[in-house]
Amino acid sequence: MKLKPVSVDGSETIYSAIARLAAINGSGNARALVRHLGIPRTGFDGSAEAFEKLSLYSGIAVETFARASYRRHGSRHVNMGGSIVARKSLSNQAPRFCALCVIEDVDVRHGRSAVRPFERFSWTVADVAVCHKHSVALDRATGPSSLCHEFVLAVSERLSMVEAKAARAEALEISPCELYFAARLDGLAKPVPDLDVHPYYVAKALCERLGVLDAAGPDANVPTADSDLAAARERGFNLANAAGGLRELLSELTKGFWKPRRSQGFQYVFGNLYRYLARHMDEDHRALIDLVKNVAIENLPVGPSDNFLGSLKTRRWHSVVSFSRDHGISPRRAVGILTREGFIPPQSGFDQEPYSSIVFDAEMAAPLFPRLELMDRFALTRRMKLDRFRNTAIFAKEGPLALRRHPDDGGVFRLYSISEAEELLARMTRSAGEATSSDFCRPHEAARRALCSIDEVLELLANGELEQVTYQAEYLFEGIMVSTGELRAKTKVPYPGWVHPNEVAERLCVSYDEAAWLMRKEMLKSEWINYRFGTAIVTTKQAVDEFDKRFISVPAAAKVAGKLPPSLVRKLGKSGVPTAINNQSGRPLFYHRHDLVP
Repeated sequence: MKLKPVSVDGSETIYSAIARLAAINGSGNARALVRHLGIPRTGFDGSAEAFEKLSLYSGIAVETFARASYRRHGSRHVNMGGSIVARKSLSNQAPRFCALCVIEDVDVRHGRSAVRPFERFSWTVADVAVCHKHSVALDRATGPSSLCHEFVLAVSERLSMVEAKAARAEALEISPCELYFAARLDGLAKPVPDLDVHPYYVAKALCERLGVLDAAGPDANVPTADSDLAAARERGFNLANAAGGLRELLSELTKGFWKPRRSQGFQYVFGNLYRYLARHMDEDHRALIDLVKNVAIENLPVGPSDNFLGSLKTRRWHSVVSFSRDHGISPRRAVGILTREGFIPPQSGFDQEPYSSIVFDAEMAAPLFPRLELMDRFALTRRMKLDRFRNTAIFAKEGPLALRRHPDDGGVFRLYSISEAEELLARMTRSAGEATSSDFCRPHEAARRALCSIDEVLELLANGELEQVTYQAEYLFEGIMVSTGELRAKTKVPYPGWVHPNEVAERLCVSYDEAAWLMRKEMLKSEWINYRFGTAIVTTKQAVDEFDKRFISVPAAAKVAGKLPPSLVRKLGKSGVPTAINNQSGRPLFYHRHDLVP
């Protein structure tokens, strides 16, 4: 059966396109058409199979249906024709429409066609109240709630109602911000470069927080009232759309708000914008996070050792404390040199500031401080992030991995060369690449899982015998990751097929302590083994598989059910489902799988 095709506009929703197909082919409504074609209703939400079937019957390209569809984007958002919006903002009531747009759609065909008017994306979002084309308020179709997604039955076939509303429509004075976000949903917005690069909902949140930050400062919170939120969004939009751009705006705000006090650090400068980004460290916000990071590096004394939306790789501005720590000199000596060269004002008497409050441009001051080559063990471990490797072969008196000791001014051999430490790090990471398996962990953790010493891991790294190695340069020695599976094979530990508590925890979706407790209590068949460096409890893959077939942990069951673990436990408790295993605190930890089968 071949359907008569319809032309689908770039801003038309999937529900509107299906409803118009049904109307022009005499199928009554969209539900009847998809039921007749054997397509589930959920197939509208991004199902490639449903789109291929619709394309086969109608002759319309699959890409057209895919562009018009609603696809899940995470747990709280929907990709609607390329615009990512919050799911809660979608309107679930009777269709809304612009009467003037509907009349224009009819006039294009020079008649009263019932299938030409179509529903736009912007009409389906509850936050949008106006038509971006005619600057009039959107009307809502009257009728039962069953017509929620039946635009043809609710609007297109009731043109007398549309004409009456069009006659009463009056042009309103709409702000550029409101017009931009309404037009962006339909792909017709005028370009705003600093906002266009971000998803729709991120751009709205950015405008709201910029407006609050500019109007009330870093201490203010985002308002909850719709009118106040709209005013803040408009103010932020005007700032983002200004000639200087978003980067220059954030730079000006940081210079005006930053005060070098312990109670008001770098996070305080960006106020509610920082708090919002700290809660949304995902790919949708990655571009905005990188922008804020770059602004912070250029204007604030923040660097790799500070917690600012993740690790920063570079630092331009330093406080005396951070500069002294990175260069291995005393703050008093650094202040003397900086004062003599004119980088900071004289510090004396009542005008003396805390070292953490004295900030200067470290790039320009760096030539005054030649690199300190020799340093003690404590300074070296801090500089090279060697904390996890203390008391290992790196600081041994002898051996191929050992760093040579150098004498200090008093002739005592207690100093180490940072160049030699960097050469050692380069040898360990020369085979580094991308992760090829899921069992990567830091060397000290890999040694514990493989029942070997950290010295053996480091020796294998230095000799280039480990092939599965990854490396994050900004973390130095802490950035080395090795494969546990490869390490077991290379160290030839005589316990084939055993599984460590860490792997049990990952497999059963519980914590390490809970996995070890299960094994110690022999709820999971395990055994204690003696190896060269102590005693460990292990189990076998077969035992874990058998346990996993019988039981399911609360976190794993909650993930399958799409609920939080406490909510799932309450629901199962009310339903009378018995707990199979309680944890050490007496709370449910595992259920029998057969009790949770619907």
